[in-house]
Amino acid sequence: MAIQSPSVLIQLQREEVLASLLLDLYFLPGAFYHAGQLVTDHKSYPLIREPITIRRVLQHIRGETSICAIPSHNGFSKWISIDLDMLDLDVLRKSYDALWGNGLPFYVSFSGKKGYHLTAFFESAVPTQQAIETAQRVKKLLGAYQIPYDSISPSITGKGNSFALPLGLHPETGKLCHFLDDDLNEVSDPIDFLKNISRITVSQSSLTTPDTISARPCVNQLWKAGLQKPHTRHSATCVIANALVKNKELSEKESLIIHWAGNRIPDCLTTSSREWRVKDALRLLKHYQRYGAHAELCENPIFKSAMRSACEKEFQCKLVQNHGHCNLRLLQRLGVFNAPNAKPKGIGKSAWAIYLVIEDIADELPVGTWDKQPTFTLSIQQLIQLSNCSKRTVIDARNKLLDYGLLKRVPVASRFTLYVLPAITQDLVGSVLSKLRE
Repeated sequence: MAIQSPSVLIQLQREEVLASLLLDLYFLPGAFYHAGQLVTDHKSYPLIREPITIRRVLQHIRGETSICAIPSHNGFSKWISIDLDMLDLDVLRKSYDALWGNGLPFYVSFSGKKGYHLTAFFESAVPTQQAIETAQRVKKLLGAYQIPYDSISPSITGKGNSFALPLGLHPETGKLCHFLDDDLNEVSDPIDFLKNISRITVSQSSLTTPDTISARPCVNQLWKAGLQKPHTRHSATCVIANALVKNKELSEKESLIIHWAGNRIPDCLTTSSREWRVKDALRLLKHYQRYGAHAELCENPIFKSAMRSACEKEFQCKLVQNHGHCNLRLLQRLGVFNAPNAKPKGIGKSAWAIYLVIEDIADELPVGTWDKQPTFTLSIQQLIQLSNCSKRTVIDARNKLLDYGLLKRVPVASRFTLYVLPAITQDLVGSVLSKLRE
C-alpha cells in the first residue's frame, strides 16, 4: 500500500472539512440531490432519489461530478438563494449591499458560467413555508431597489430552482464555482470563509401575522382555523383574499395569503396540491386588487360555501356590519323581508313595501302617541292606494307584520283601531328571527 505524502494527507483532510461544511449548510438529513456529468455540451442534472452523503460532496469538490442542492426536503428548508443570471459586477454589488444593509446576510458564489448566486442560510432548518415568506420579502426588497434577477428559491410553491454547490466545476465550462468575499474577489480560504458564515435567525425570517383581518368574527375564524368543511378551499380562499385586500392596515398581503394557503389548508381536506393552492390564492388576491373587494355578505354564495352553515352569531355579525345600529337596514341585512321560499326565509317583499307605506303614514299622519311611539289609523283602501298593491296582498302583508310584531295594535279603547310601529330593538329583532328560523 502506497504511503501518501503529508501534503496529500493535508489536502484530503481539507477536502473532508469542506465537504462536511457544505453538507451542513446546504442539505437536510436524508435529502435528495441532483447530479450532473462534467464537460458536456449540454448540462443535465437528473434527480438522485437517494440521501446525499459526504462521499458524493467530496466527489463534487474533486471535480468528479457536479452536485445540485434542492430548496426543500420533507417540508423544511435550510437556505434561500437568488440567481443573478448576468456577469454584471455593478448589479452584484448593488444586490449585495441592499441585502446586507437590510440585515440579510447573503453570500456570493460564481455560478461557473454566466452569473452569480446569492445565498442566505438559516441557523437551523425551518418550515419551507417560513422560508417562502422570507424569500417573498427578499423579492419585495429587490423590487424596491430595482434590482434585476432571474429567480429566487424556494419559490411560492415551495419548489424553485436547485443549483450547483460552490467549490465544484461547472459541467459545461469546467470553471470553478468559487465563493466571493466582501470585495467581490475570489475567496482564498474557503474553509475559514464557511466557518464564519452568519445565518438568518428564526426571528429575522418570521412573518408577523395578525390575529384578525376583518371586523367579522366568522372571517377571522376562517383566518385562524382554516377550512370549516372539506371541499371549500376555493370559496374560503376567496373570502380570505377579499378580506386582506379590504384591510388597509396590512401591507404584506401577498406574503399573508401565501402563509394562509400554505398553513391553513390541510392536505386531507382538499384534493389540490399545495403548489396549486398557493397559485390560486395569489391569483384571487390580484383579482380583488384589480377589480375591487366585495361586501362580506352572508347572502353571497361564495361566503355561504366557505362557512357551509348559517352563522351561529348571525344577529351579532349583521349588527357589526350595520355599525351597531338596530334599524330597518339591519332587518334587510338579516333577510327579514326575503321571499318565504328564499334562504334565509323572510316574510316577503310585499311586507317590505307595506311596511314602508305604514312608516310614511306614521310620520305624516299621527293621531297621538303610545309607548313613546306615534299612533295612527290604517285602512285597507289607504294601503292599496299608497302601495299600488292588490287588496289580498295588502291584507296578507299587514297580517304578517302583525304576526311578527313589526306592527302592533294599540290596546286602548278608541272609536277607530289605532296602530303603532314599535321601535326596532335587539329584543324585537331576536323575536322576529326566532319565528323565521323555526
